[in-house]
Amino acid sequence: MKTFKLLLVSFFFLLFISLSNIIAETITVKCYIDEEKFYSFLIDKEKKEVLWLDQNNQKLIITIFPDIEKGGNLMIMGGIDSKKVKHTFILDVTKAIVNVVTNLGYNKAGKCGNKSIFETKDSKEE
Repeated sequence: MKTFKLLLVSFFFLLFISLSNIIAETITVKCYIDEEKFYSFLIDKEKKEVLWLDQNNQKLIITIFPDIEKGGNLMIMGGIDSKKVKHTFILDVTKAIVNVVTNLGYNKAGKCGNKSIFETKDSKEE
């Protein structure tokens, strides 16, 4: 009987975790500039916040947060790394492309996977 209760509790726990992930409005994004350099972000669509995972979950300053329903696709955000270098990230959430610019002259673009980061009207219709 104890085994059955344990299995039942485990089942509901796993069901709850899987449903909370489906409902969650957070997206983890890893953008590669080249084979050695990448940036990771956790985007919370509901709170309109972005955490820079590579820099101890630093909360980035959001200049523009895209409204996909109104045709917006660019997210502009900034932060400072551990070496006090200022970074500006321009992320196209429909094409999954990032551009990184620093105050030291670094300016590179990269790819964040092979599909749209935010679900667009076109992808909903398919």
